[in-house]
Order: sequence, then structure tokens, then C-alpha cells
Amino acid sequence: MRICLYSSKIHFSIVLICLSLTAFSPHSFAGGKIALGIGEFDVFDIEDSLEMRAEYRFDKNIAYQIKPFIGLQTTTDKAFHGLIGLYKDIKLTDKLDFTPSLGAGIYTNGHGPDLNSLVQFRTMIELGYNVTEQYKLSFGISHTSNAGFGAGNSGAESAILYIHRGWP
Repeated sequence: MRICLYSSKIHFSIVLICLSLTAFSPHSFAGGKIALGIGEFDVFDIEDSLEMRAEYRFDKNIAYQIKPFIGLQTTTDKAFHGLIGLYKDIKLTDKLDFTPSLGAGIYTNGHGPDLNSLVQFRTMIELGYNVTEQYKLSFGISHTSNAGFGAGNSGAESAILYIHRGWP
């Protein structure tokens, strides 16, 4: 268990170091947001684990205010999910946002739940509070599964708390 926890921390630490180095160069992320999250993976199962996420959410509209994102997720059970997807920030008030998203990518379960496919899809809804123009806190609930493309269609839910850093 200690090796699993240590390995997951190394993966996430590398991601955090890379992302924090870019914090000193805001022009490279002009208009986008970095979102760092921590929460519980497979929240409805007895054998849940700690989940950590790092995402870059682009501020370039594809269509109808829909924007792309890239992300990495890892757990203390050594599960790993690298994904790309789409999201949409929907303003509820000046301070509150509702953000649905959909992503797909490569998943390895490590010692976590076997989701029966290398390719996994993640759907998520978030409720966010804009603290300032540059910072937002949000809470998200997500579902990760193979959408029926694998041998079976098991899935896992996550509850995640995010902090977002953007550049106006």
C-alpha cells in the first residue's frame, strides 16, 4: 500500500511541478485556466481511494461557448487516466458557474477498480464559485466508464474539490 501511495504521489507531483513552472509565464496560458483537484475515487464503493487531478481548460470557444480541456488523474491505488474533452461554463450569477464536461482517454487501473477497457469516458458536473477574476473554487461529481465499449460496463464515481487559476 505504501508503494502504491508513493507512486501516485510521484505521478501527481511531476504534474504539479510542470504546471507550477508555467505559473511564472502567464502569457503561455493567456485566457485559460489550470484546475487542480483532490477528492475521492469510486466514492460509492467500500474500496475507495484518494484521487488527484490536474487539468488545463482552454478559453478558446469551439462552438456555442464549448471549450476544450486536457487532464490527468491519478489515485492512491495507482489508477491513471489521461484525457481530453469539452466543457462549458454556464453563468448562474456573477459569482456562480455550472460546468458540465465530457472527456475521453486512456485509463489504467493499477490496483484500483477494473473498468474493463483501456479507453474510458468521464462525464462531470461542477458548481463553482468565482472568488476573484483569477481564482475559482468548485465541487464536481463525475462518472467514469467505458460506455459499453469494453467486455463489461462497470464504472466509478468521484467527488472532487477543485481550485482554478486563470489568466485574464
